Amino acid sequence: MRGSVPTGFNEIFSTNVRDGFVRALSRACENACECYNEGFGSNEQTFGLETYHFSAYEITGLASASNLGLRIASRYPAFRFAVGKFSGGCYKVGRSAREDIWHSFPNNDNAAASLVHGPYLPGMEPDLTNADKVILAYMANHEDGLCSAYLCVPIREEDGRIVEWGMAEEIYKRGSELTAAVATFEKHPEEAPAAPVIRLRPRTAEERDDRGK
Repeated sequence: MRGSVPTGFNEIFSTNVRDGFVRALSRACENACECYNEGFGSNEQTFGLETYHFSAYEITGLASASNLGLRIASRYPAFRFAVGKFSGGCYKVGRSAREDIWHSFPNNDNAAASLVHGPYLPGMEPDLTNADKVILAYMANHEDGLCSAYLCVPIREEDGRIVEWGMAEEIYKRGSELTAAVATFEKHPEEAPAAPVIRLRPRTAEERDDRGK
């Protein structure tokens, strides 16, 4: 994490909220993996579009079925959720958990860039205390499903695209024995999540082929 932390960030994005986001993203990526079929023209672009819309659907369901204080501010033209003082979007920023979040950004025009916090003076540490926008950024691919997820505050855009994070906090990484949410729970057991995070196993190519027979 770099720079300051927005006021109220850790309280608003509690363990329960973070785990809810991870469950929603896991289901969305699992469903996108099941839909992926190169014989029908699936590719990296179609997978990204499907995870975007499936994530919006799952987060909308999470908002209506939980008491997390999560609200849906907009479905179209851009999906936006709200929790506490924060408004946010959900975007795929990479394919693998090995990719560096500090160099991974949404590959779209204008919509994500509308969530940039700033401006701030170049060469100076960005002040994020008053930031009220966040991006739920994730990395995924059609073989592994969800690989990692982060809560990020974007602070700079160029030509309608985000090019710099002021803060990026990991909330899930595939293969890690200890996710950020679990680490928080061990330090603060009073913030125990209502239910464990479900790590869904993406179907193998053979299983997806069998399903289509």
